[in-house]
Amino acid sequence: VDIWKKYASDLGVLGHYPPEVIMDDGTEVYHAHNTYLHVSYMYGLIFGVIYVVLLGMTLLYSFINFIRCSENKTINLYTMMMISTSVLAQMTETIIHPCVFLCFMMYIVIGAVANTKVARDNKDKIK
Repeated sequence: VDIWKKYASDLGVLGHYPPEVIMDDGTEVYHAHNTYLHVSYMYGLIFGVIYVVLLGMTLLYSFINFIRCSENKTINLYTMMMISTSVLAQMTETIIHPCVFLCFMMYIVIGAVANTKVARDNKDKIK
């Protein structure tokens, strides 16, 4: 909790680089153990809000796709579960780097959800 407080107290509009913070006892902390705080600290509050909105919209569309689409229920369930897991995991760990498996899968799922929405919106135009 002390790490979160330190990162939150230093948030700014423009962000910080490098993203490490020095704690009161002199130790250097390399990430916030919370992706939302880390992104907001490193890239600024504006991008932090954009990041949260992107994940929120992806989560919303994954639920909508699961409920509305009768075909590909398994794929829609998978995308909904992956984005839900990613959103929850980001509250307790910094997972924004693509080499982290869950983050890599989140990027793939965001693309899949966006593609499903585009295909559903253009279904009548294709025929």
